[in-house]
Amino acid sequence: MVVMNKIHRLFLLFVLVFGGITARAQDPQFGHFYSNSMLYNPAFTGNVDLGRFALSYRNQWPGIPGNFVSYAASYEHYFDEASSGVGIQFVSDRAGSGGMTTNSANAMYSYQIRINRQLALLTGIKAGMHSRFYDFSKFTFADQIARDNAPESTVEEFRERINYPNFGTGLVFYHQEKYWFGLSLDHINQPQNGFQDETSQLDVRTALQAGWNFPLNKGYGGHSNSKITVAALYKAQRKWDQLDLGMYYRTDPYMVGIWYRGLPFKSNESSAANVDAMMLLMGFKVDRIAFAYSYDLTLSALAGNTGGSHEISIILEYPKPKRRRKRFFRVPCPKF
Repeated sequence: MVVMNKIHRLFLLFVLVFGGITARAQDPQFGHFYSNSMLYNPAFTGNVDLGRFALSYRNQWPGIPGNFVSYAASYEHYFDEASSGVGIQFVSDRAGSGGMTTNSANAMYSYQIRINRQLALLTGIKAGMHSRFYDFSKFTFADQIARDNAPESTVEEFRERINYPNFGTGLVFYHQEKYWFGLSLDHINQPQNGFQDETSQLDVRTALQAGWNFPLNKGYGGHSNSKITVAALYKAQRKWDQLDLGMYYRTDPYMVGIWYRGLPFKSNESSAANVDAMMLLMGFKVDRIAFAYSYDLTLSALAGNTGGSHEISIILEYPKPKRRRKRFFRVPCPKF
């Protein structure tokens, strides 16, 4: 039994260390896309009245040892006179029993191009630095088993920490009230992110974002500004891809939403249906502070074992400017 446990830990090390060579989708994932929109498309940077702080926490699959835990903190600001938005974002993602952690710090910039009184195009770029590391002491190597469970390994070719730059770009075309369409590219410099000297290239990730608003005459409680929003997020990275489809119902100060994650018409490598989860979201806003919580119900073969996923977002916005803005209108997407 002891030997089997050590072999199991050795296998985990193989997955984590060599996974950088074959795994193509290693970015943290948040269900509250519009709380972390800069993470997926830098063109959304500054899509606020003036300034916005955002905090997000996600605990994915708490029922499985070595679950995924992610944090994100960001600030963005829009400068009306320059038609530009700037932002910074810090992201931390921990996965696996070996404490595989990826930390990143990113700076974003966006610029708005007005097409007419209702249409505009946002362009954006981002530059950041990533750091990946793991807890070397939590693994048992083959040479330790071969040497009668020696307390330390003689393996030297693995680095415990790697640092690399990362760059991305994107654009969003939108109507100030009705719809938006976005395209973004991340890891365009295809950085080396492996723990060995062999080539371990992080492939370019492509993401598409889209949404459409449907105003309602009267919402819950008689609010006239109620609306239904349908939205989609598609991500692809080499052989891996994922589609998120969602719908929100918004009536101040509340919002509820439901999202589906998966590609049911595309089988995965095991020939099983490619389905992941159903996300239920609820949020509310008081003055300039907004709060959202969601729960992911696992639909894949892991259902019943994962414990689902929990995610929380808190957003603080500055008060609106006193004078009416003439140059800028926001992408009409949800806040969460």
